[in-house]
Amino acid sequence: MSRACPPVARALRALGVASALVAAGFAAAADAEAPDPSAEFEALQTVLRRYGLDPDPAALSGGLREAVARAVDPDGRVLTVAELEALRAARRGRAPDLGLLLERTPEGQVALAGTIEDSPAARAGLVRGVLLESVGGRYVADRGLDEVVRMLREAETPVQLEVVEPGVSAPRALELSPAVLARPSIATAEAWPRRLAYLRLDGLFDDAAPAVAARLRDWQEEGRFGVILDLRGAGGERIDAAAALAGLLAERPEEYTLAVEAMDGSAVEEFMAVAGERVSMPVMTLIDGRTEGAAELLAALLRASGRGVMLIGAATAGDYGLREGIPVGDDAVLYVRTRRILLDGHEISEVIGGRVRPHLAVEGRARPDDGERAPTPGTGRNRNGREPSPDDRALRLRIRDDAALQRAADILLGLKAMDRFLPGVGAEPTPAAPSDADARRQAVP
Repeated sequence: MSRACPPVARALRALGVASALVAAGFAAAADAEAPDPSAEFEALQTVLRRYGLDPDPAALSGGLREAVARAVDPDGRVLTVAELEALRAARRGRAPDLGLLLERTPEGQVALAGTIEDSPAARAGLVRGVLLESVGGRYVADRGLDEVVRMLREAETPVQLEVVEPGVSAPRALELSPAVLARPSIATAEAWPRRLAYLRLDGLFDDAAPAVAARLRDWQEEGRFGVILDLRGAGGERIDAAAALAGLLAERPEEYTLAVEAMDGSAVEEFMAVAGERVSMPVMTLIDGRTEGAAELLAALLRASGRGVMLIGAATAGDYGLREGIPVGDDAVLYVRTRRILLDGHEISEVIGGRVRPHLAVEGRARPDDGERAPTPGTGRNRNGREPSPDDRALRLRIRDDAALQRAADILLGLKAMDRFLPGVGAEPTPAAPSDADARRQAVP
């Protein structure tokens, strides 16, 4: 950080902020020779009172702290200690959760694939095969799994549910209150028709690197053509996992190195790509304004060095998990960036800018399909008169109402259809027996 001008330095000293910034590595944040600022503040208040203005000291203090946070970090902000602790807990994957594991039945219903051990859902006796009818009075049968996740997470507590148990026709109403649980990194892992696969992450938590790498390699060994990696709304704090997973898709994996450096230039940590077989499948990565923390860093690394990767959606949050809270008294902390990421010796913000921007911008709900995929009203047939195949129906049911997900699937199917130009790219593998890797699961609160 460049040397602060005297007025800013005096303001920092007045709030007791300067020493905190110096301790965090912003060595030039204060001017040791600056005079006591009390006279300047008194003169400013005198001028304001001439115009009938009497600023509240607490509001003035808070506003100046916000200005300081943004001066050292354009996306910095002031948090309370409680807000910082809640943010840290969420980054570790500990958040209010019902412990439901969901899947889509062949008939399109939302069903339980199981529950997290000792969770509210498990204690309520919910088991695999139970159908979820409604959340907070809103039916879920015609909604995508990701939308059901949002409904559950945003529902008022206690959460009102209606479920239908196996062998019972009438729904049962129940109330569940979330408990703080450790969420797994993988929220959804689905094997789709047409040799596609879908992987949605809640975040990069402690299990992220081995779990995600194993899942991608399993799909590659099964002959899956491509994967949709959904990082929308994902977070986490495991920078090492972001480095390891990005290395699986790096253009030059043998040269791939990632370093985390303090703002004063001192090295903090270095990471290498995960060892083992690389993932050669094309990967469509979905991002949005809620992608933050280590998940956002993963997106940034894929943007900078990924091979066979396309980012689809909207720009990310701009918080790679490199910020920390600097106490400044009165239950306030400056949440500002205190570290930087170097990829192959270059700061990643210089390589891609601040927020990660997609290769293909797609936002909002999906419009009706065009072309031969769109059914002719009242017939259930495509516009060319052909009946959609069962695989096509199942795939379209899964991705409906999600524009980014539709675009990602369309691109993968387009690449797969290019086998006439790239021999072998779209060839169908020998059918294999179903495996556990085909299980479709989703962890939700």
